Amino acid sequence: MILRSAGVAGALVAVLVAAGCGGGDDDTSASVTWADGVCRAVGTWQDSMTKAVEPLKQGDISSETLETVASDLRSATTALTDDVKALGQPETESGAAVKQSLQALGTQVATGMQEMQSAVDGASGVSGVVTAVTTITATLATVRTQVQSTFDDLSETDAKGELKDAFGKAGSCDDLQGD
Repeated sequence: MILRSAGVAGALVAVLVAAGCGGGDDDTSASVTWADGVCRAVGTWQDSMTKAVEPLKQGDISSETLETVASDLRSATTALTDDVKALGQPETESGAAVKQSLQALGTQVATGMQEMQSAVDGASGVSGVVTAVTTITATLATVRTQVQSTFDDLSETDAKGELKDAFGKAGSCDDLQGD
């Protein structure tokens, strides 16, 4: 159930790869630098998400484990949000719209993290733990949908393909292609 959390990161990575991640030349334009920063942030987030759910994969399902998993997922997501915010908007014609879409996604994801934390805080006994796992699973599925929807919208916003080109040239995006 909770093991799908890695799927959230996977969805984001897949969208970036489909958008053109994985280039190769040494173009250092501002939009390529921005795309590189996004890919680095996503890669770090993906690694953190995978590590966060590892105890659950090993069968350690307890109130304490759920608290740790929720905290780690929240920390990873906060770091991703902070990293992307720090990048600002890409220097493309659609930069302002991209920034607005990413800010809205950040708000949606933060709300999801709060829902997960509330479920974990309310988990007491076996039934509470099961309820918390169910809530976390559902919330992660919602976050995955929100991420996919946002990046689908971004591809429509990027009518000139500037971001696609930038992701294709950003070296750190190469690491995300194999995931």
